[in-house]
Amino acid sequence: MKLIINNFKEDKSRFISIIVSLLFGIISLIVYSTTGIIKGYTDSYNVGLFVILILAILINVGSLFTKYNSFQTLSFVGYFISIVLFLIANANYIVAVIRAIDLTSVNATFVITIVLLAIATISGIVSTCLAFKKKQ
Repeated sequence: MKLIINNFKEDKSRFISIIVSLLFGIISLIVYSTTGIIKGYTDSYNVGLFVILILAILINVGSLFTKYNSFQTLSFVGYFISIVLFLIANANYIVAVIRAIDLTSVNATFVITIVLLAIATISGIVSTCLAFKKKQ
């Protein structure tokens, strides 16, 4: 616990952006696990997305305890890969909306999941940039 408090005291903005990335990663995992299957378009959950997203969250937790920049880099890369895997898993749904096949609007949970993953990715990038800035 002292290590986390010392890391917080040393660089508050980096620590806060790591916490934001972690929270939005956890929330996006919960949202995807509850609303990830779109009836008629997505047959099952994307297991790779779950694995990468959980690894990114665990790496984020690890970056709270360490000052290694590679942890932070791996976490935002994991969140970005999760966005890509989410779009791949819902490719049929995206095509149906774009081509107006049975649908003309995007589901709110689809947009919420993308936004949550994007915020997790962006705050992960910010924490990495703050760590490199502090190092120089």
